[in-house]
Amino acid sequence: MTVKIASWNVRGLNDPSKQKEVKNFVSKENVHVIGVLETKIKQINERKICGKCFGNWSMLSNSQPTETGRVWVCWNNDFCDLQLISMSNQHILCKILDLATNEYFFAVFVYAANKHTLRKVFFDTMFNISRAKSKIPCVFLGDFNAIRYQQEKIGGSPSWTPENEEFNTYINASELADLSYGGCQFTWANKRSEGAFIATKIDRVLVNEAWLDKFPESTATFLPAGISDHSSVVVNISVNSSSFKKPFKYFDFWSHHPDFLSTVSNTWSQYIRGVPMFRVCQKLKQLKASLKLLNKKDFSDLSTRVLISKASLDFAQINLDKDPLNCELQSKEREELKRYIDLSNLEECLALQKSRVLAWSRG
Repeated sequence: MTVKIASWNVRGLNDPSKQKEVKNFVSKENVHVIGVLETKIKQINERKICGKCFGNWSMLSNSQPTETGRVWVCWNNDFCDLQLISMSNQHILCKILDLATNEYFFAVFVYAANKHTLRKVFFDTMFNISRAKSKIPCVFLGDFNAIRYQQEKIGGSPSWTPENEEFNTYINASELADLSYGGCQFTWANKRSEGAFIATKIDRVLVNEAWLDKFPESTATFLPAGISDHSSVVVNISVNSSSFKKPFKYFDFWSHHPDFLSTVSNTWSQYIRGVPMFRVCQKLKQLKASLKLLNKKDFSDLSTRVLISKASLDFAQINLDKDPLNCELQSKEREELKRYIDLSNLEECLALQKSRVLAWSRG
């Protein structure tokens, strides 16, 4: 798969300086399909502005004659073909065909409403789309205007209500999981100072199990916001070189992860209609997708993480040796030491479990 997709809430695209930034972003990141959110462009001006940003690319928009655009989807016809499946004022669902490989997937570019009652309408749509496309790779990316967990917000009110929990409930019910990502931890900030500062992770990339099976090495990268108050996100897609489907494996050290119990609890508390055995099977299937993501996000490539952590520890200890009474360096050295020990223990635990499995398989 050669197509690279992206999404960015630009908070208005009428300003020529923003048009230049978007054009540079697409060129620098080698993006082939992009969802541009909150364009605020009148329908009559869309083609002209699109040409300034993307040249001869094609575009879709959910704008109306009396309403400015909320979501654009623009793509390079030299690399892919795009077919509109459905749209609303909060999303555009399309089928993307990679012309180089003749493989396709579905993508939903999202700009969910700020108001909870309206946003819930999209959550229902997300659930229905994910069910209908469960056997085909499907990705949801963009601005969901909601967070999954309380720790995805700093500043502002610390309250956590059933309305806040609803987004995560819908994600689990839809059998979706966050794609493994790097870059910015928080994707939106209000740009205010000191006590009034708020930052959240309201932009994200969600994928189904079929996506993880087809593109196991795919990742998302959230970049600094630049001229917007939202991070852009770039999704790098790659195809597993082998057609062999890896079996699901449970690792003992997952149980020590702070999110493990809540992940299991949230999945198991979901209501599923049907006979008892069917409900158990469906919950196990949902749990497998969530645990796969947990493993990919926090436990993948442990050996490399251990090496990087050791290098960081060495650097911290060298700096502390030069200035041994520096409290900040003392604290940094303790943090790096703890991180290195924790990762080393995980690596050892993984190796031990694999050796046991190998010994058992050999009888």
